[in-house]
Amino acid sequence: SNRIEMRKVIARASCADGISAQTCNDVLIEDCHCINNVGFGIHSGTGSQRHTARNNRLENNFIGYYFCWGVQHSLAENNVILNNSEYGVRLGQKDTDNIVRNNEIRNSGKVGVIFERVGDDPSYSPDRNRLEANRIIDSGGETGVGVDVKGVTKDAVIERNEIAETRQPLKRIGLRIGARTRNVKLEANQVTGFSVNVLDLSQ
Repeated sequence: SNRIEMRKVIARASCADGISAQTCNDVLIEDCHCINNVGFGIHSGTGSQRHTARNNRLENNFIGYYFCWGVQHSLAENNVILNNSEYGVRLGQKDTDNIVRNNEIRNSGKVGVIFERVGDDPSYSPDRNRLEANRIIDSGGETGVGVDVKGVTKDAVIERNEIAETRQPLKRIGLRIGARTRNVKLEANQVTGFSVNVLDLSQ
């Protein structure tokens, strides 16, 4: 299904995802509320191109916003992403050229935003994604991470984000760049309150 628009939908207490668009192009999801779903709040599904998710509220799901296999040229902006038990936003297998911008991401169970490791084959890594102007607050438990760039991810841009821990530092890390990542650009981020604010293992 292509060129679908969903507005002001409440997706609540599903045994799967709140809203899932699989292999769909040019989808707009706007002003929706996805709450208390066992799976993902919004799931941009396999092979989807040019999704836009704007002004949504994603709370108490497993993962708030999930970029699935091969999602490209998509935009998640101005969303409120709260209290999701795993990650606020996840990018993974072959998810490239996407923008995550101006979102409020709070109280994620493990990591606020993760560029996930999907093996060691560079053709599978989440490359050329932009994370910009987000507020990522209070991520994870004792060893939580605000933004975690893993695997062989390359050419990511992480700029102008506020990444903060307002509880206690404990063993928490604000921004972690993995040892095998390549050309991750960090610019004008404000990272505060962690045991280690920025851990760049690629150095």
